[in-house]
Amino acid sequence: MAKHFLFYRIVRYYKANGLTKTLRRSFEMLWQKTFRKRFVIFFVELTKLNGVEIRMPQNFAVECRKNAGEITKDEFESLTHYGGERIIRYELKNRFGKGAYLWLMKVDGKDVGMVWTIRQKTLKPYYWPMTPNDVHLFDNEVFRDYRGQGINPFLINYVVFELKKKGVIRAFIETSEINKPEIRSLSKTSFTELGRAGRLHLPGWNITIWSKIGCLKSTD
Repeated sequence: MAKHFLFYRIVRYYKANGLTKTLRRSFEMLWQKTFRKRFVIFFVELTKLNGVEIRMPQNFAVECRKNAGEITKDEFESLTHYGGERIIRYELKNRFGKGAYLWLMKVDGKDVGMVWTIRQKTLKPYYWPMTPNDVHLFDNEVFRDYRGQGINPFLINYVVFELKKKGVIRAFIETSEINKPEIRSLSKTSFTELGRAGRLHLPGWNITIWSKIGCLKSTD
């Protein structure tokens, strides 16, 4: 299934960006995969955040979807426009089925970005076990037509404060070490860089290799 979707993503990227960019991107992905690319892991202790509500521009809004039935026709069309219908249908079924929530950022009523959250666990092996009070934010994205407008920090900060209301104590998010725009964007949110690490998956093993790590206190 994963290989099928990888091929589908490459075809979509080719149609949108042409052969030269597709070859360059494919080489970058192969290089990163081969040499175990590192990720920058960010975290935030929600109990240490002040109680001030996130103030967003009047034309900004964030809405949470807890199951596929809550997604409107327009929202589904926005998601498939940027992600492809087959991939989006699979992700919605798989992720909602595992208890994940989808948060949609809207500007003037138009869907401009999203982020997924899941509590107490992750969809794939993580850098350490999660506790019942931990939440993982993943697949954070501002759609390409709306990038460069400072939208991402508003989305992430809003979600973090909403999670705090739900009793979440700690949240995590990560991005590739080479994704400099995302790193800069996350530095403008409530998140703080915890460390940098690479992962190696072997049958029955999830090996994490840290190059830098801070300190986390137990939430138990």
